[in-house]
Formats: sequence, structure tokens, C-alpha cells
Amino acid sequence: MAIDLIDKIAEEAELWLIAQNHDREMEEKERTMMRIEEQKWMAPNRGWLKCNIGVDVDKNNQRSGGSWVLRDERGTVVLHSRRAFSNILSLDEAKLQALIWTVESLSFHRVNRVIIAIDDATLTNVILGPKHGQISLVNIRDHGETKKAGMVEVGKEENY
Repeated sequence: MAIDLIDKIAEEAELWLIAQNHDREMEEKERTMMRIEEQKWMAPNRGWLKCNIGVDVDKNNQRSGGSWVLRDERGTVVLHSRRAFSNILSLDEAKLQALIWTVESLSFHRVNRVIIAIDDATLTNVILGPKHGQISLVNIRDHGETKKAGMVEVGKEENY
């Protein structure tokens, strides 16, 4: 009888430990999800659009792909596109090609008052300078018109 009681106590203790570990794992997952939610897409100011650029590269096959999505301040998709690039040797080269293609596309669609967001601090610094701050705004001459544009470096999670 005493042995049965000890076995029952050991079993209950083991179940309690399993439940505690499960609770800890669930709390950690919740914290991780909250961090991801904190880094999600941020809307542009009213009257502006935001264009997020995403890039992926397959170095083994020297291919990459890029996509961009243009949203208004409510997050409604206005335009989007995707494209494959060949003979790309690095992620940096893929990001540069995607940025050039995106700017050309936005120009073709005569988009004005746009913030371009890409997850690359180096590329952003090359274009805007290292002391550009949060968002740098520039005037661009396009098809005889002056257009306002800006660029910001964002985390990869913020592009979704």
C-alpha cells in the first residue's frame, strides 16, 4: 500500500512537470508571436503609398526572384508584381536588381508620394547616405513631373 502511494505520488509529480513544461513552451510561443506582431507592416502617412520589396536568391542555380507590393495607408493593395532574375550571384545583387526594377515599374505606373521599403540597410545607405534617419524624402523628376518618394530600411518581417 505504501509502495502504491509512492508510485501514485511519483506519477502525479511527473504529470505536473509535463504540464509545467507545456505551459512554459506555450508562453514562449506567445512571446515569440507578440514579437513578430510588433514588427509587422507599418502604414505610410495619409496620402502616401508604401511599396515593400521582397527578394529571394538561389545561389546554386544563379537565379533569384523579386516582388513588390504597393499599399495605401489602410493596407489595401493598389498594385503588385513579381519577377525572376537570372545570372544573379549574390543576395546583394538580387536586392539591387529588384530595387531598380521596382523603381522602373512605379515610374511606369506614374506612382507619386511613395515610400519604398526594403530589408537592406547597406542599399538604403548607398542611395540616401548613412545619416538619412528613419525615412528620407526626395523629389524625383519623372516624365517631366516632379514626384515625391522616400526610402526606408525595414526588417524582413515588416515586409509582410
